[in-house]
Amino acid sequence: MNKLFILIILLAGMASTAQQSFNPSITPTGNETESSSVSGTLTLRSRLFGMDYYIGNEEVSKRAFEDQLKLSPTAYNKYKSGMNTEYTGIVIGWVGAFIGGLGLSDWMLGADPNWLVIGGGSTLALVGSFMESAGIDKRISAVENYNQYSLSMRFSKYGVGLAFQF
Repeated sequence: MNKLFILIILLAGMASTAQQSFNPSITPTGNETESSSVSGTLTLRSRLFGMDYYIGNEEVSKRAFEDQLKLSPTAYNKYKSGMNTEYTGIVIGWVGAFIGGLGLSDWMLGADPNWLVIGGGSTLALVGSFMESAGIDKRISAVENYNQYSLSMRFSKYGVGLAFQF
């Protein structure tokens, strides 16, 4: 019973740490105002399992957020690459946790623990956590890159044109 209690405390601590460390709130570095329109600054905010997506002050779907981000192909490609890295890290982390749990189950059932399996699974879980964190950082960077640049209509003596400001 004591072994089960220790395992539950350990897993709860790991889950709490992972939530705080690897799922930060992504905020823009631009000039977001209270009166931003729907075509304004992109923002991601963390929640328990996933993200909330905002364009200006309006919460939008993930699809609408990504459609707006597609206006900057460089930022969008970086964002998608970050999502792929994040999801790969999540899968590797869960596989590692499962393998490590198999080794711990031997110990909890009274047999000699298989430290190689426990160590290998824990290592995979740690590598997965770092990959997930790197993916989130890449998504943060992509959203910040998008928010730093703006495309706007400008009038000149020669007519109307688009101005790229950064």
